[in-house]
Amino acid sequence: MENEDKTGMTGDKPKSLLFISIDFPPARTSGIYRPVFFTKYLIEAGWDVTLLTASTHLSTFADDSLADDVNPNMGVIRVSAPMPRRLTGKIYARYKQSAEGAQGTGARPTLKVRLLTLAKKLILSPAFRLIDNFILIPDNYIVWCMKNMPKAYRIIKKKRITHVLVTSQPQSVQVMGLMLKYLTGIVLISDFRDSWTDHQPYRYKLRERVEKFLENKVLIKAGAIINMSEGDLERLQARKPALPREKLHAITNGYNERDFADLPASGPPNPAAPLRLVYVGTMYPHSGDTTVEALRILKERGFGPTDVELSIIGFPDDSFDDLARRYDVAAMIRNIGFMKHAALLKAYGDFDVMYLVTGGTPYYHPGMLPGKVFEYMRAGKPILHSGLDGSAHQILAKSGLEIFVPFDDVGGIAEAMVNLIHRHRNSDLHMKPDWDFIGSFEWRCLGGRLNEILSHLR
Repeated sequence: MENEDKTGMTGDKPKSLLFISIDFPPARTSGIYRPVFFTKYLIEAGWDVTLLTASTHLSTFADDSLADDVNPNMGVIRVSAPMPRRLTGKIYARYKQSAEGAQGTGARPTLKVRLLTLAKKLILSPAFRLIDNFILIPDNYIVWCMKNMPKAYRIIKKKRITHVLVTSQPQSVQVMGLMLKYLTGIVLISDFRDSWTDHQPYRYKLRERVEKFLENKVLIKAGAIINMSEGDLERLQARKPALPREKLHAITNGYNERDFADLPASGPPNPAAPLRLVYVGTMYPHSGDTTVEALRILKERGFGPTDVELSIIGFPDDSFDDLARRYDVAAMIRNIGFMKHAALLKAYGDFDVMYLVTGGTPYYHPGMLPGKVFEYMRAGKPILHSGLDGSAHQILAKSGLEIFVPFDDVGGIAEAMVNLIHRHRNSDLHMKPDWDFIGSFEWRCLGGRLNEILSHLR
């Protein structure tokens, strides 16, 4: 490539990028970090970046913690679209409220409730199932993508965009990127935070065939394909051996060093206090089962809430809470709920051990790499990882912070917790982190990798 330099320029012609992401602050999802930090450092590298995002979002949580990291030189265009799932959700909520109200009185349901029940059974449920499975393909946001396709086309033409990067989920934006490629001939970069069709529980073969057709077209037409881990790339390459290996790239999530710069230092450990473990994020159905079973073993061995406390900052599934009550270990668990990102980072100093689970549900597979891994590492504390021998384990093992136990080894999880309790009592929780390795996952480094990939695409 002639006269290329690290600023994202080819000769005297500047490169311009349209970055399409449904997830962007203030919506609080795990997908907001890549569009914020990738665009931040691409602009610093000399790219002219415009970001197209949604002004309507299915996420009900808002967090403006990342506002200061959005590059002020980026044009952010927020566009709306009808949200079918919000409409269906409101209809179901109205039905549920009426039905529960009738049940609460103990009286025979009113004619209105009986009619709503009949309508739900005969009309609403089949209609919503038809819409979800055969119209909203690949997902609910296809409406947003189709409505705003003309907007994206005009941006490309007006700003003379040379590259379009789409990041998913939702996978509908990949369809949008594909159509823009056909319409304008731009260089398409497809970033998959989660794989598209791998291990999806499709109910209908027709739906599966349509999605796999669309996915295949995206993979062929994209100039570069970015996945979250080497494990994801290996799975994709095994499924699509004809894909040129040189167009496949792994760029993980990362952490922002500035977030940790002003945090207060953790105080000296208090051996008299319980060992405090923290799990951040969603505890998916049954992913927490072996954790609760391990706590039951601790309880049988005489340990209790004065010895160990597991805090959940996020959303534990009902199955997790139910199992904890059934095994009588709920006193060792503290459900803190949702926390904004800035507050979450400050809270890290209150805990002794970071806890990670990567198993128990089809959502987790060997290539899966939760974004929390990188902030866990940067916190510099022991990381107890109950999970799969996959990408997360391979990275954490190199950090010098991981204590790994296979997900289904309940006895091993319990033994690791007991060992940590004793180390805590002896003020001996110190680990030896490899800071050079951990530092390679700072967002500035990851943005530099993306710049190198994009700068070699024409």
